[in-house]
Amino acid sequence: MPTTAHTQFLGGVPCNVPNRTDDVVTGSPHWYVSYNNYDQAVYGSDTTALVLGQVEYILILNGDHRDGLRACITVKDLATSRLNRCLAYVREHKAELNFRSNPII
Repeated sequence: MPTTAHTQFLGGVPCNVPNRTDDVVTGSPHWYVSYNNYDQAVYGSDTTALVLGQVEYILILNGDHRDGLRACITVKDLATSRLNRCLAYVREHKAELNFRSNPII
């Protein structure tokens, strides 16, 4: 899933603008990382989201967290899943949770 698109109005004209989802490869069809630097007016800053399922649950962090999440995925630790390491990363950065994010559970 390399990109997801959203609509942005440029000069009153609706345009599909892709979020970056190919920068962080999760290796799973069930969750992905999405970077959005287009909707700063909506979210207040650029954002990085951990998207679970078919967009059923989205944890959105303010800023660019691709490197941190990529590091969680590439760790060679068989005791903890890649997703659990990414969820732990989001919890560690809960002060940066965007107001439009689902809550951390």
